[in-house]
Amino acid sequence: MNSKTNLEEIKKFWNLRALEYGEIQEA
Repeated sequence: MNSKTNLEEIKKFWNLRALEYGEIQEA
């Protein structure tokens, strides 16, 4: 498993979620 790639995918997912809520959230 490539942890770095996984993190990038997770960050993309949460960035889209944050846009839906109108705010950027950092994990």
